[in-house]
Amino acid sequence: MSWKISDVIDFEWFLAEDGDVDDAALRVRDGEIFARISTSAAQPPPKDRKDVLRAWLEARRSETSETPPGEYFLTAWQLLSTLSALAGAAIGMSVATAVLLAYTGDEPVNVAWFFACTVGIQWLILAVALLIWLLRRTTHLFEDFHPLRRLLSGLLWSLSTALHQLPGERRERMRARLMSIRRKGEIFQLMVWPLLMVTQIFGVFFNVGVLIALLLPLGRDVAFGWQSTLKTSPETAYRLVSSIAAPWSFLPNAHPTHDDVVQSRFSYSEGIKSLSLPAMTSWWPFLFYATLFYGFLVRLLLLIWCGVSLRAALRGFSFNHAGHNALFRRLTGPLIQGRSDTIRLEMPESFPSIDHKTSGSCLALIASELEIDQDEAESELASRLGWQLSKPFLSVRVDDPGGNAAVLDRIALEAPSLAGVAILIGARRAPIRAIALVLRKIAEAAGANIEVLVVLVRSGKESPEDNALREELSTWRNFLAIHDLRVGLEGWPR
Repeated sequence: MSWKISDVIDFEWFLAEDGDVDDAALRVRDGEIFARISTSAAQPPPKDRKDVLRAWLEARRSETSETPPGEYFLTAWQLLSTLSALAGAAIGMSVATAVLLAYTGDEPVNVAWFFACTVGIQWLILAVALLIWLLRRTTHLFEDFHPLRRLLSGLLWSLSTALHQLPGERRERMRARLMSIRRKGEIFQLMVWPLLMVTQIFGVFFNVGVLIALLLPLGRDVAFGWQSTLKTSPETAYRLVSSIAAPWSFLPNAHPTHDDVVQSRFSYSEGIKSLSLPAMTSWWPFLFYATLFYGFLVRLLLLIWCGVSLRAALRGFSFNHAGHNALFRRLTGPLIQGRSDTIRLEMPESFPSIDHKTSGSCLALIASELEIDQDEAESELASRLGWQLSKPFLSVRVDDPGGNAAVLDRIALEAPSLAGVAILIGARRAPIRAIALVLRKIAEAAGANIEVLVVLVRSGKESPEDNALREELSTWRNFLAIHDLRVGLEGWPR
């Protein structure tokens, strides 16, 4: 099943809704969803990660009566595209008709000025965009030039004053939700393409408006000419015009002849009466073809390229963020269910084989103050995560940003073969800024393609109440989001 941008938006929205739901309840719900979609006769069973997540999305959509945000996005996108098309056509036609093609009979329409204001400005914008792109690829000059992210950051900053008026817990939850938006860098990249498509739609219909304006003079007398304050000879002007008209040179009346160029040069000292009428009218096909080829067709090709790039970006969307990985494990991992009439645990019928085990080994880091049996931890994490854990586990001081050099070096050294890094921390441990700095260093050492997961371990000596671990998970989830950490979160009630 192919993904659309509205599907990605809805998917992230449903994931965000699950942020405050108990982890055990999520496991039961998602296990039931996967059981339904795996045995459904209405559609073939999912075969890969994207199929599983897409089927989960459709199941969640069918369970809610609310309109998901993806539909609102599509409506807004269609409306914005329509308004952009209407505005482009109106502006192109009005500017060309009222300004550039204004003819009073005293002097001809300036061909160079018309070409510069229609095609020239568009190519100048494209050249600047290409130059910025090249500089970003080859130098560090525009490396931090992210206008969309800056706009979002400014919006989040403007909301900070209002957030200070909220109660503490609610303020932290709101800050976490806002910061989680900033973490969706891959979604930002997807959102760029619809915005670019809107601009190209404007450009396409701007050129359509100019072409319509150029067709209107066919019913009235409009003269075209060229003039220059520079010492430009007609021979130079003719060579320039011939080069510009090369793409449509096979068409009739592709450009003025040399004699037409000579006889259509305007000067105020001689006036318009000295110019040849056939020579002046010979410029009209050249302007029409130039707008068609260098304006309309270029913008149309860019619009098609944006559409193709959007589809390619959707096909390449990784779905490997922490929330995606946790959902996929809930869906495809073994769900052990207990029966009320027996003490025996039963495994439900096996689901279709889906390769959700990431190859390679996993490093397990244990907070230095956490007392835990390594064999027990290895068995538990292997069953929960599907990772092959390497032993011995590494001890890490989670509140010492300046330490742990040996651990970080070990992670960086083994990163190419790692499937993930699990950090076991006591659930009672209060998250502080020092811990955030340590987690960021671990994530940087692991690299962007390796999952880093914080596992909150609740000691068996502590209260077994479900609400306790749920509150601790909620606190840590907000903590990770506020500090913009690329780290997942799991709970382990012992």
